[in-house]
Amino acid sequence: MADKRKTSNILVCESQEVLYQRAIKKMNADRLIVQFAYKIENYETAAVMFDEVGDYEDARELAKRCRRLAEEARGEEKKDLYRRAMESRDNAQSEQEYERVAEAFGSLGDYGDASQKERECRDVIRKMQTKRRRKISIAVLILVIIAGAVTAGFATGFFRYLKGIGYYYMEAYDRARLAFETVPGLLDSGQWQERCDAKLESQELAAEEEALRAAKAGDTVTIGENSWLVLERQGNEALLILNQVKKDGPFYHVPYQEEGGSADWEASSLRKDLNGEILTETFTEQEQAMLLPVAENGDRMRILTEQETEDYGEILNKMSGVDYWIAAQGEQENRIMFVSGGGILMRQGYPADSNQLSVRPVIRINCPGTAEEET
Repeated sequence: MADKRKTSNILVCESQEVLYQRAIKKMNADRLIVQFAYKIENYETAAVMFDEVGDYEDARELAKRCRRLAEEARGEEKKDLYRRAMESRDNAQSEQEYERVAEAFGSLGDYGDASQKERECRDVIRKMQTKRRRKISIAVLILVIIAGAVTAGFATGFFRYLKGIGYYYMEAYDRARLAFETVPGLLDSGQWQERCDAKLESQELAAEEEALRAAKAGDTVTIGENSWLVLERQGNEALLILNQVKKDGPFYHVPYQEEGGSADWEASSLRKDLNGEILTETFTEQEQAMLLPVAENGDRMRILTEQETEDYGEILNKMSGVDYWIAAQGEQENRIMFVSGGGILMRQGYPADSNQLSVRPVIRINCPGTAEEET
């Protein structure tokens, strides 16, 4: 019986030794392998094989070593990819070549300055695309001139259609839209108008973001069709109040509460309207995405409190023209305080259901970039 156990132990040792030697061979095969992917695979496979051997000899230490070597090979692979991407960037000439280089840098993730190199390549691509569009616009203008000569004296509208296309590729989207408006129903002029509208909206939003990026307390900025006054700027957030109340707009002569309703702001019809129909009428979907909650209840539009009229008094004095509500009860239950057109806080209040006063909504905006914090 003892001889059988001894024979069994010898067989186990022999099988472990065989697997151990195979793992050694797998680990040392790196010297013959050029491609990093195969190197990494070899090391990881060898590590698993050493794990299967268990405590035999120094298998566990060798398993750790193989995994460390696999990580080192990954690092070498990224270094090599980065080197080849740099070489390709130096030789790139077309948009497609720069795109491949940008993708190569992008695949490196957070390795070194790969992300910065990817952005630089994307910038080059955008510049090349702009240059290409300009060439196209010149070609289109030549076609316009030819078409104009051919269609001279004919009121077909095709010349204006081609002129609209020319303006579009020259990035004069307002002129392009006007041109397409003069030829309704001609070919796909309606679709061209929609493209112009989308480009104009994008330009307008970019201009708004640029103004917000540098805005500080006391500045005026434009969002959509309205002018806003910056009350406070902290980091990437700005608190704004409507600067100009237009007589034909939704903020002119608005009751605070429906007849017989409570004077409480939370229950007011004005709060409901500001965060409902008026919100969607005033801001585009892109602009609404910039709005942050301006109250604990999640509202994105509200009006000033009595305390805020004092806190921001110096800035508020820049505005004039209309009497506007604030969220504070007047001297009587059904009256609401307001600020006069001359900037005076009228604590006696005005009937909540009156439509003789206007509203200057307050919003909080997520600004692009970072300005100095206002204190």
